Amino acid sequence: LGSGLKVLEERILHNLQLTEKIIRHCAKNSISHYRLSSALFPLITDPTLKLQLQKLSNYKDIRNQCEVIGNVAKDLNISLSIHPDQFVVIASDSDDVCAKSIAELNFHAWLFDVMRIPQDYTCPMNIHPSLSNFSSPEAFMNKLVINFFRCDVGVRNRLVFENEDKGFWTAQNLYEYFHLYVKKNYNFYFPLTFDNLHDDANPSLDSSGQR
Repeated sequence: LGSGLKVLEERILHNLQLTEKIIRHCAKNSISHYRLSSALFPLITDPTLKLQLQKLSNYKDIRNQCEVIGNVAKDLNISLSIHPDQFVVIASDSDDVCAKSIAELNFHAWLFDVMRIPQDYTCPMNIHPSLSNFSSPEAFMNKLVINFFRCDVGVRNRLVFENEDKGFWTAQNLYEYFHLYVKKNYNFYFPLTFDNLHDDANPSLDSSGQR
């Protein structure tokens, strides 16, 4: 484990240093936004390994590099976002998956906070709904809202949802449930991400079955 942990420490720091270079490259090429990789910290959130980032021997270097990334992005006027992996499903029919998903989102929010990235939708944390085996979309949404409020405030202030390239969550269904249904039943609503390529693959249909 000792040698493996050393490799992990070096990999994380390397990933962060490379991220800084990418952001500087974006600025030089008039690219004003960069989506951070969700794999900057491999294995850290794996619950079976029980790793603690703060106990890594180079934790201070890692944290400092996170702060550098935030400062460079701010100085160069590059906005940041992140898109956690597909396994992040806060309304899964598996409570274990929900717990892991909340932990993953909380970690990404912590990362943004260390970077001093604002807790608002200018720095979105974007995920897909990924409808599980629920009896109805309403039941799915009710569980999702409950788990949303179990997330840290840094997640709640940044989380947005995106239409999918297949399945139930077309752009129209996303709007009907994440905006209208939640607004009616919980008096708030989720900001939404529109993916035009996903919409081409999984278009919204009107009552006559037309796009």
